[in-house]
Amino acid sequence: MKPHRPPQNREVDPKGLRRNMTRNYSELRAKMRPESRARSELLAAEMLAVMDLAELRKARNISQGELAERLDKGQPAVAKKARLGE
Repeated sequence: MKPHRPPQNREVDPKGLRRNMTRNYSELRAKMRPESRARSELLAAEMLAVMDLAELRKARNISQGELAERLDKGQPAVAKKARLGE
């Protein structure tokens, strides 16, 4: 029995060859209707509002040191805020 493979995002070109169609979010977002884009932005803002500092940092894939630098704070201050759940 073959292992299950999820469907791939592929497109067939005029010569009948398949090619991967990887798209980034900005391309997909540009094709969204304005109402859908506004709803998406609102939902994202709501989700960010309830995330604590550590979750936001991890979601953005940045270190405490990088975050501290961006906030013009020391890394220990960022660590303390994360530890307190702020």
